[in-house]
Amino acid sequence: FEESLRIRMIVLGNNHVATATSLDNVGMIYRHLGKFTEALVQHEKSLRIKRSVLGNDHSDVAATLTNIGLVYLKQGKVSQALAQFEESVRIKRNNLGNNHPDVATALHNIGSLYQSQGRFSEALIQFEESLSIKSIVLGNNHLDVAATLNIVGLLYQRQGKSSEALVQFEESLRIKRGVLGDEHPDVATTLYNIGMIYKNLGKMSEALEQWEESLRIKRSVLGDNHPDVTATLNNVGIIYKDQGKLLESLAQFEESLRIRMIVLGNNHVATATSLDNVGMIYRHLGKFTEALVQHEKSLRIKRSVLGNDHSDVAATLTNIGLVYLKQGKVSQALAQFEESVRIKRNNLGNNHPD
Repeated sequence: FEESLRIRMIVLGNNHVATATSLDNVGMIYRHLGKFTEALVQHEKSLRIKRSVLGNDHSDVAATLTNIGLVYLKQGKVSQALAQFEESVRIKRNNLGNNHPDVATALHNIGSLYQSQGRFSEALIQFEESLSIKSIVLGNNHLDVAATLNIVGLLYQRQGKSSEALVQFEESLRIKRGVLGDEHPDVATTLYNIGMIYKNLGKMSEALEQWEESLRIKRSVLGDNHPDVTATLNNVGIIYKDQGKLLESLAQFEESLRIRMIVLGNNHVATATSLDNVGMIYRHLGKFTEALVQHEKSLRIKRSVLGNDHSDVAATLTNIGLVYLKQGKVSQALAQFEESVRIKRNNLGNNHPD
């Protein structure tokens, strides 16, 4: 790209659209290399040329604005990125109409930015319009439509609108099964999402059915020791626990722990979480010594990785206190609970439900 830029500057000059295109290409590579300042220099030179030659409202100007926005996004400058994307989508609407794929992509980018800022209602508006355009342009059976349905479903889920989320996830699942077949990881992911919705709705049997199917696909396609398997194992374990099926729950949690120890090692927070889950079931089974062993291992990891005053440390201290309480060791339990509440006050304030 740099050689192409050099030649174009010699042959065509510094104020030609082809030179601007080469500047954008060089800037794109700088962005991928993490050289964001250099990337911005190239894109801003390109923008100046394009505006000079083509005017402020040309589609090529919109493309460079998008590139600049992507650099700002990589730099964590969300407000600046948003301004570039919004100007880009305005130009694209004017030139291409409201139902063009490039408009859908731009709306998707804006939605992602709003989502990263926690502005979920605004993000939902962008993604729903993007979804509407994609459905018109690409048809109702396209994977891009399925992917956007999934995002819309997650946003509804975050807003507590479980029924609306379920509609989106089920439509996404229909498309993915039609295009990818029943045994694809993306199908497993959507089944997992549907399971979460059923859990939120209190439909535990339906949630378990979705997660078990998701787990079967993940194991078949990704192998038994893949990290994606562990999250589903944990959720299945939680359902079994809630149903009073403690031995079945323990089997799920122990399998998740085994995988995490292999994949993540003995000093990872996710491994500590699995240790706590196993300890919790041992406590419910009345195996208090075994429960303490698991929780104390978890506490050591969390303190090592997160420090002594993290909320996750407080959660494990509470678990240890509950075991001591079951053993009738009230003084030891009280010490754990008091340390836990001290940490929670520091992290959450005095008026938090925890």
